[in-house]
Parts: sequence; structure tokens; C-alpha cells
Amino acid sequence: MMDGRINGKIYFISNAGYCGLSNNFENSLFARDEIMRKVLLTIALLVLAMPAFAQEKSDEQLRKEYEGVAWEKAHEVKGQYYTVKCNSTEEVARRYSTVLDKLVSLYNTTFPNLYTKKMTWDAWIYKTRREFIKRHAKKARVTAGYYFPGDKRIYTYHGLFGVSGSTFNILAHEGMHAFQHSFLKSYFETPIWLLEGMAVMCEGVEVKEEGKLELDKPPRDRVVQLKVELNEGKMMHLSDVVGENAKPFTRRAYAYAGLFVWWLAKVEGRQKKVLDELLTILSTRGYQKNDLENLLQSHLGKDLKKVEQEWRNWLRKMDVEYTGRKIAGGTYTSKLLHFTIKRPKSDWVMDGEKAPVNGECIVFQRKSTGGRISVTVYINQLPLYADELYMQWLSDLEESVGDLEIESKERLELKGHTGFRIRYAGTEPGSRITTDKQKVEISAVVTMRHIYVIRAQSPPEKWERNRADFARTFERFKLIK
Repeated sequence: MMDGRINGKIYFISNAGYCGLSNNFENSLFARDEIMRKVLLTIALLVLAMPAFAQEKSDEQLRKEYEGVAWEKAHEVKGQYYTVKCNSTEEVARRYSTVLDKLVSLYNTTFPNLYTKKMTWDAWIYKTRREFIKRHAKKARVTAGYYFPGDKRIYTYHGLFGVSGSTFNILAHEGMHAFQHSFLKSYFETPIWLLEGMAVMCEGVEVKEEGKLELDKPPRDRVVQLKVELNEGKMMHLSDVVGENAKPFTRRAYAYAGLFVWWLAKVEGRQKKVLDELLTILSTRGYQKNDLENLLQSHLGKDLKKVEQEWRNWLRKMDVEYTGRKIAGGTYTSKLLHFTIKRPKSDWVMDGEKAPVNGECIVFQRKSTGGRISVTVYINQLPLYADELYMQWLSDLEESVGDLEIESKERLELKGHTGFRIRYAGTEPGSRITTDKQKVEISAVVTMRHIYVIRAQSPPEKWERNRADFARTFERFKLIK
């Protein structure tokens, strides 16, 4: 994950919008999966809520969704456009079937002038990200879902990704690729920026009352990425993404392509004619060099460089929901991530000069004692057991901390949610905070949606001067609705 600031507000986004935990974390976890399962205590399965139709669910309902059934007994639901195979509950399978059919109708409404071939597709939706990774290891390491044109099928899982995404958003993205298959003359001769740009655009779909779908806002996480890069003066040029000599398409480019297509399709102005005509052309032949540039000149009288200025001005004016906000008195609250925390005393500076790093939401520092406190939040995608996370953390510490000395280990509970605390000392050569020896206390709380990590550290010789404040900060960490 990465963090950025815009006008003093702190934003929290994922690198591609699809992964909340690092690949290294997941790789090491699954390598030990079977061994770990034999030694873990039996505890309640922590699950993730599906936001479709925005219904509140009990823990028991959620638990059943993630326990599901064996894939061989997966539920099959045939809709108008999709046959859904899902090994969560039958209710979940039916909901996804309804969503996918409504998405096709939304695509047709958004692009009414396209001639689409009558097609039907499949969607295989696994009950957890864990199972998706096991069955599609190569693809699942880098994405939360994918569409394979060869068998006209979407593959994904029941759960969350990024800060504000879910299976619903994945289906909106991959469903657009399936829809493109129904009107493009040559799927494989279409530039990747257009394929992915249209798909990213559709990640912004929202479910309203009575299950109605609306596409009124671009996807929040993608907007945040570009707003941060724009604010820090690190934006790529559009020519690097959609130009004739574009650079290789990377994860970073998804947001650029998506918001450029959004601007063409949804922002009032003549630029909509550019996209409409481009898609009409591509329904009859493959993409040819300068197609985009020619249409920009024809309808806007501008080249890509001038269009980029107009696009950036639009982006600069956009409002976006930020992860959290600082409140007078040293409090930080995140409605998006459902927590609040307050600094221990007034001499702790909120968000110091070297913070945050590695996806931290907020940092408190006290220079006189070398004390540092941070909060990092991960989406519990897999989902993980608290004990499983604890064992993995211990293993990672042994690999990454030099001269490791573990001082104490204990269980935690916060508002009925389980967790753990590990206190240790050592050096971390790969740390972006400091490579000097530190004493560190990690307090982790695992909920149905998130993993909250409160990290307190200081030089070992100054630990006692910080101890009371470290404890007080954890007491002031609260989970909110």
C-alpha cells in the first residue's frame, strides 16, 4: 500500500487497487498453509461482508458465506447473460448472478450506440481469496480477478480488495472485458489502455436502492492515486499511457487509462464524440496508428499534449473521499477504515517529517525520546485467522530482524475481536524508518474486514520513558462504525 497527502489530508491507497497484503506476505503464508492449519487453535472464521444491496448481516451469516461448500458442490445459477458457479452460499451465488446481468444492462446504457453480438458468459467465484489463490496461483498473485476470452469466463473470489473495493467492483471491471468481447472486431488488436481504461472506469459502479446500478463517480482509489501524484508533481504524461509510443502498460497506468476514459465518456463536452467514434471504428476493424490522435484533432482541434492539460485541470478540481482526517487535539479519525486514535500527550507530534511509510495511515512522534507510534490497516482479504496471522508475523520477524530478541507475546481482544501483541528488539536492515537497533511492540487486531496494526517503537535505552505513552495510545485506539 502507499500513502499520500493532498492539501494536508491523508489518503491511503493500494498500488493497483487490488492487493491489500504484499505478495511476499501471501507467498510465505501459503507455503506453510497446511502445516499451520494443523497447529492453529480452532477459532471462529473471520469473514468479509459483501456490500451488494448494502444489507447488514450477522456474524453467523457471514461465517456461512466463507465456510461455503467444496468447489465440486458449488452452486450454479443461470441468468440472462451469465452462468455463475460459486461455492459460497446459494444466496450469494444468486446475488452475483443478479449483479452480473444488471451490469450488462448498464454497459449497454452507457454505450448505447454500440452493436453488440449476443453472447453469454460464465463466472466462477470462489468463496475466499485463499481458494482463488490456490486454484489460480499464477494469476491470483497479481490480480483479484480476470477475464479469459478463450473460455468466455470471469474468475474471482467473494471478498474485498484495496481500501474500498469488493467482489462487486471486480465483477464490474472484468464484466466490462467480457462486454468488450461482444462488440470489438478484434479484442487482441485493441490497445490495452482502452481495454483497461473502460474496465477501470466501471469500477465506480454503485448499488443504489432496490439494487439499481449507477455509474456516477469514478473509482475512488484510482482518483486518489492520481490526485496524490499530481500534488507531488510525479504524474506521467498521457502520451506515456495512451500515445502512439506509449511505455509498457504497468499497474500504475491503470488509473491513468481509467480516468482518461472516464473524462472522454462521462464529462460533459465534445470529447465524448471522440470515444463514441473510436469504439464504433473498433467494432469494424482493429486499432490503427494515430486513430486516437486523428479523432482528437477532428472533434477537439487539439493534440494529445493540449488535451492532457484540460484533463489534468478536470482532475485537479475533483473532490475525493480521504481515508482519515486530523482533528484538533491530536485525534485522527477514519470513517472509511472504521477507527479513531488519539495521541498520548501534547508533546507527541502527529504525522512527523519522516512519516508515514509503507502504507501507514497516521504516525505520532516524540523527538526527545525517539518514540514513534503508527497505525497501518490492511484489508483482510484471505480471510486470515488471528492465530494464523500471529504465527506468520513471528516467522517474518525471524527472517527480517537482525539479532532478534522476543521479549513477550500475548493475546489481545478489542470489542470482541481477537488479536495479539509481540514485543521484541533488534535491527531491521530493510526498514525505511531506521536501521538502528529498536525495541518494538506490535499490537494487531483482526476484524471481519480489516487487520489493524499499531506499532510502537523507540531506541531500547529510551523505552521506559515511552512505555506509559505507548500503553495509553493503544487504550485510545477505538473501532468505530
